[in-house]
Amino acid sequence: MRLSSGEVHYLRHVRARLDWPATTSLEGYVESIRGVVMDPTGAIFAGRFRGTWQVTFLREARDLQGPDGQRWVRESAVARDVWYIEWRDLMARYATLDGEFRANGMTAAQQQRHLDLSRALQQHLPTLKSLQLLRPPIALEDPAA
Repeated sequence: MRLSSGEVHYLRHVRARLDWPATTSLEGYVESIRGVVMDPTGAIFAGRFRGTWQVTFLREARDLQGPDGQRWVRESAVARDVWYIEWRDLMARYATLDGEFRANGMTAAQQQRHLDLSRALQQHLPTLKSLQLLRPPIALEDPAA
């Protein structure tokens, strides 16, 4: 009999690594992951791992932290390194876009999306710092002001 992905992750994170409290059941683990995904205070990252796109949901561990758990519910160190690399790449691309914005090289719709993204990044600077991600390489004050 083959284990499901959920069962494999449960055994890895709850039983082997002690990332979750020892009393966590498989059902409790799955429910806690659902809570992480739905938590509005969490973060979402997209990146490639070994050539395959994946989405990572992240939030502070709080009540989910086990005896050997980390402050954040997150992927493995390898996956984390992948999204650090992806983040650096995205921020380099963002700096290029910001240059286009400041040189008036965007359409009105593109300018609005750029402003929305700048505001969102500014709002999430504390989370970026907590995750030890590089700060965006541009000034995040409202470039339209």
